[in-house]
Amino acid sequence: MAKCELPKLKMRVRFPQAASRNIFILFLIIIFMSVVIPLLIVAVAITAIWLIIEFKRFRHKLLLIFLIVTILSIYISFTWVLRNNNVDLTTLSGIKEASKFYFSWLGSVFGNFKTITSNAVKLDWGINENTSLKKVENNTVIK
Repeated sequence: MAKCELPKLKMRVRFPQAASRNIFILFLIIIFMSVVIPLLIVAVAITAIWLIIEFKRFRHKLLLIFLIVTILSIYISFTWVLRNNNVDLTTLSGIKEASKFYFSWLGSVFGNFKTITSNAVKLDWGINENTSLKKVENNTVIK
């Protein structure tokens, strides 16, 4: 029995020039997705961690500044209140008298803030007719 063999054809597949460019672009996209995007994700994660740490550090600095300002304002207000009153801070009765002066002054300050705030809330903050524009005609403003 004789074998029937098909002749071997030498076929050369030629891609057009555009197809080879598309394969190169596809290769670049694959490289971009496999290398650049993970690096970008890592960079974003590192930046986020750094920002969180800096925010905590800033919060601590802000608290420290607030405490320093509070202590300085208490000291300055205490000396300002006691400057006009002859108070002897070396005795216990003088310290009691100084604390009465200071807390009385502090209470009056808070009372004044309360009065200012309540008056500000009672004000009409809307536009009133004296300051609003009445009519606009032919690009001229008539009050």
